[in-house]
Amino acid sequence: INTIVVNVTYPNNVTFENLSLVKIGNIYNYSFGNTSAEGYYNVTFFAADTGGNENKTEKTNFTVDSTGPTVTTLRPVANSNQTGGVINISATVSDQWLNVDVVLANVTFPDNSTKEQLRLVKVGSIYNFSFGNTSAQGHYNVTFIANDSVGNYNTTEKTNFTIDSTAPTVITVRPVANTNQSGG
Repeated sequence: INTIVVNVTYPNNVTFENLSLVKIGNIYNYSFGNTSAEGYYNVTFFAADTGGNENKTEKTNFTVDSTGPTVTTLRPVANSNQTGGVINISATVSDQWLNVDVVLANVTFPDNSTKEQLRLVKVGSIYNFSFGNTSAQGHYNVTFIANDSVGNYNTTEKTNFTIDSTAPTVITVRPVANTNQSGG
């Protein structure tokens, strides 16, 4: 083998570099560090021997991703009132470059000391959990935690709901029962 060159195509599919690999023992190597743009990088190897024979068929790729998944369409809707029972906790979660790995929801109970971590189940692009531990009345906070397959996290999305299963109390009724009122 006379030379090995790689062509690296950047995520914008326009910019590319031709890099000469250096032989160390039986391995040709190049430390490529220009990975500031997120996305898919395509690499094509070009090998030539001293007789002029070439091989251009070997290709590979890699992905640069330093951003956590996107978390949207949170449920329940923030500041909603519920009467108890089962509450659907869900979010739409996606990642631009890689796969979403895990989506969790941390639920803080009204006493602010009890927390429950839920692992949401994927159905399409929506991650769900049917939360039934709603016996305590009051304000519940939910924080979503999503990570992709290389460990980038998004922990910024939050919602809340209030459990209120107590019927209102009527204190004063006007007019007083069995009284006569004059018109006018």
